[in-house]
Amino acid sequence: DTIGDGLGGTAVQRDSGYSIRFLAFLAIGYDWIYDYSGFTDALKSEFNTRMNSWIDWYAANGYARNGPAINNYFGGYLMAMGLIGHTTYPDNSRAAEHITNSRNLLDTLVIPSFSGELKGGDSPEGWSYGTGHFVRILNYIQAIKTATGEDIFATFTWPKEVILAQIHLTKPGL
Repeated sequence: DTIGDGLGGTAVQRDSGYSIRFLAFLAIGYDWIYDYSGFTDALKSEFNTRMNSWIDWYAANGYARNGPAINNYFGGYLMAMGLIGHTTYPDNSRAAEHITNSRNLLDTLVIPSFSGELKGGDSPEGWSYGTGHFVRILNYIQAIKTATGEDIFATFTWPKEVILAQIHLTKPGL
């Protein structure tokens, strides 16, 4: 587990968890290459074990793992856990757990916060962190729709508010 030794390792810790947000893209890659003959059951198992380790580490140690909903670290964790759950199901024995836990965070933290004190679509984290965070939340909601058919966009007004706020913040006269 020495960084740079070329031997790999099992450690997943990295700073306070910034890189968790990038696991969602590994999950998408998992889905894209799922049927490739070189992506063996052994590799899928290794992937799932590593993703579970990352989620476990972040759940215990990651910055803003329990919110607040506006925090960009939290959004990266939410998106990663949700997409890992949906893309690795049913191969990953813990996929359903990740789906349930990420959905619980969406329902108990994100939707109430973004429908209450964060209503309107502007971000207290600003244009860089805020916009990236919003994209992660929107990606997770779209992943739910893609995986299950459930259209959260139909009942949650915040996604439309984000688009209107971004337009207004960019060009107030529109």
